[in-house]
Amino acid sequence: MSGANLSRADLSEADLSGVDLSGANLSRADLSEADLMEADLSHGNLYKADLSESKLRNSDLEEAFLQGANFSRANLKGADLSRAVLRENNLSLVTLSEFNLQGLNLANETDLSSANLRGCNLRGAILRHVNLGYSLLHRTNLIDAILREANMIDASLRGGDLRGAKFRNSNINDINLMEAIMPDGSIHP
Repeated sequence: MSGANLSRADLSEADLSGVDLSGANLSRADLSEADLMEADLSHGNLYKADLSESKLRNSDLEEAFLQGANFSRANLKGADLSRAVLRENNLSLVTLSEFNLQGLNLANETDLSSANLRGCNLRGAILRHVNLGYSLLHRTNLIDAILREANMIDASLRGGDLRGAKFRNSNINDINLMEAIMPDGSIHP
């Protein structure tokens, strides 16, 4: 199914685990509640696709175009989203723990509120106008990340690595920095 045109397809609740969908056009497709575990979606077009409550554990979304895609309540644990394009996405209540987001560019009101981002690699990521309120970012790598005008109210960065991170005009009220490595390299008590 590599390179297939599945634009606007109804694949809700489909079992696509391990399927090669690399380079496929899945724009506006309904993949809600689909099983996409270990699927290859790299270089795919998932513009405004509905992936709500889908299972994307260990899936490959490298360099995928994901603008406007709905990932609400999806499980992305272990997924590779390196160099993916995420803008205007709903990622609320999503499980994103232990996956690679190195160099990711998130912008334009992406909603990651209450998301589980434990142990994620966000090294060098650019997060502009992103809602991370109430999110869990325990042991997350934020080395050299840029968080510009991000909402981080009540986020927990416990044990995170913030060396070189820049928080420009971000709301960092009531965030938990216990045991975090601060931008200057010191350990927060």
